[in-house]
Order: sequence, then C-alpha cells, then structure tokens
Amino acid sequence: MGRFTASARGEYDVQVKVYGDAFVRRLREAGLECAGAEAGAVRVSRAEGTDPILRAAVETGVQIRRLSPAQERLETLFARLVGEK
Repeated sequence: MGRFTASARGEYDVQVKVYGDAFVRRLREAGLECAGAEAGAVRVSRAEGTDPILRAAVETGVQIRRLSPAQERLETLFARLVGEK
C-alpha cells in the first residue's frame, strides 16, 4: 500500500468506530487541534501527515474507519466567494 501523503492544509477528517476521549486527548498531547469530536467524527488540524493520528489510534485502541484530507464545507466556500468581491 502506498504512503498517505500530507494534506495541503494539514487537516484531516477522521471517522472512528467508537469515539473515545482518550483518542482526542492523545491527539492534543501531540500538538494537534481537534474539532467536532462527536458521533465518531473528528477534524484534526495542524497535522504533518497521518503518522501522529495513526499513532494516537494505536496507543488508545481506537479503530479508524475513515481517514481523509479535510474538505471545506459548501457553506464555507460560498461565504469566502461572496466575501471576496
């Protein structure tokens, strides 16, 4: 399997099987920012590649279901376009 490259903005969307506070706490200890930690979905920022995310999952026993570069929400893109006039 090929190596997963870093997101251009250093942001990832992570979907886990069972959400746990320990996982988010470990990510924050690694210097990463976490948002939206609910219903098994976490947006991780300031990540230089996926290694710290995967390491936190292994150390806390969390099963990652999906890990992908973060995509901006449609509302965010619209607001940016409208504001740039």
